[in-house]
Amino acid sequence: MKWIGMIGLSFVWLLAADAYAKDSSYKETLSRVPAAELPVKAAELIKDAKPRNRQEVTVDVVKTAVSINPAATTVLIRSICRAVPDMACVAAATAAAAQPNLAVAIAKAATSASPSKAAQIAVAVCQAVPNDYRNISIAVAQAAPRSDKEILNALAASFPELKAGVELLTTLSGNPPTVSYALASIHPTTAQSTPLFPVSLARGPAVGPPFIPLSQTPTSVTPGTSGNVPPGARGGPTDYAQP
Repeated sequence: MKWIGMIGLSFVWLLAADAYAKDSSYKETLSRVPAAELPVKAAELIKDAKPRNRQEVTVDVVKTAVSINPAATTVLIRSICRAVPDMACVAAATAAAAQPNLAVAIAKAATSASPSKAAQIAVAVCQAVPNDYRNISIAVAQAAPRSDKEILNALAASFPELKAGVELLTTLSGNPPTVSYALASIHPTTAQSTPLFPVSLARGPAVGPPFIPLSQTPTSVTPGTSGNVPPGARGGPTDYAQP
């Protein structure tokens, strides 16, 4: 049993050491290149990786590059997605998780570089930063025109709370709605279609000054100065000018 435990610990240690060596290697390599060349070098590292290791390499390289130069995140993602389109959603999601405030810009940059991967990018980045899923999805749709149907179908498949709303809107319109319209119309928690505008935009006339109804008998009339209005006088029964 001791030997088994020692072998297991050795295996875990080797895996950890290997991961640390990779991270250190990427950091050393990327730290030596000029800032302007960082995105291109990162894309080269991912492209040169063996296919079976490419996803893992993408995650490690993106994390390392973003930590070295956070300001170049969107340029980095655009470069990687253009060079290795199959890793677009992995690269974008990894960068968005590291820089959630840039999630919308990251999604748009990734889609503009790999428009054929728009649906996958939308889902991946939305999963990484779910609180901003509307803006992320709309940005992806804007970067890849005519991809609304694929994006909505992918979102509905990945987020069950959106499925009923997307299907309902498609049924009512006869065609898939745009991403912007659909996400503005669907309540994210109940997936029920909600109106885009307030229930009532038009109101009837309100009663207010000067049309205030009297609530009681007037008490300010002075008996000595009041009396009947003579016929023909202003306000009398033959005064045709009165309302």
